[in-house]
Amino acid sequence: LSENWDTLAARPDPDASILLLNPLWKPYCYDPSIDGDPLRYQKIYGGFASWVAKETDAAWLVVGQRMNLYEENCGRSAYDSLVAFATEAHQRVSELEGAPRTIVSVDVEDLYGFPAKQGRCVLATPEECLADRAELVEGLVADHLGLDSYPSWALAEGEKWDSGWLTRIADLRPDLPPVISGTGFPSRDLFSKQGSCIPLVESSEQDQLLWLDRVLATASSRSMDLVVWSWLRDPVDG
Repeated sequence: LSENWDTLAARPDPDASILLLNPLWKPYCYDPSIDGDPLRYQKIYGGFASWVAKETDAAWLVVGQRMNLYEENCGRSAYDSLVAFATEAHQRVSELEGAPRTIVSVDVEDLYGFPAKQGRCVLATPEECLADRAELVEGLVADHLGLDSYPSWALAEGEKWDSGWLTRIADLRPDLPPVISGTGFPSRDLFSKQGSCIPLVESSEQDQLLWLDRVLATASSRSMDLVVWSWLRDPVDG
């Protein structure tokens, strides 16, 4: 998917002498179900995932990342079609000898209704929003359910995570062993530049350590095999 989870990723031009990406090769919020050949790119993606698994000899392979963001941006029909892409990839990879364990992940904060968006979970508590959006997790197929959680969105809107922030999502699919496929928290305040710098997230090293402790405690309590910690970092001073 594209970096904004709102259409397919850019496609390289096969006739170009250098790597030239075309982000407009498919329409915004592409819905394979209304394509003239709805299974074409699903099958291509499955073949690509199988090729990647063989080329890298990976132990783990994410076949779909933060899938529910596509539903939030593009609606249910398009989302269900993209879920089928991930399912195809899982099935193709699983046929390989020594196949890696596959992960299909969800965006935890989106399921709780963060960041707040007009027309979604209006006046609902995070738990009520989760109950409304829980069905998005039902059709996912992989070896593991990945939890991608960046709770600074919730913190910025006044919501403090509790001990069940991650486990409630994992409990939606008791048949899929959960892993933390991506999480992180800043160790300092973040700002957004909109003409001038304005506060985006208030944080500290203490907040970061509190979240890390919560993640590790959850992973330990569920005997998770994988925790991925990542955060945006500018390597250039100034």
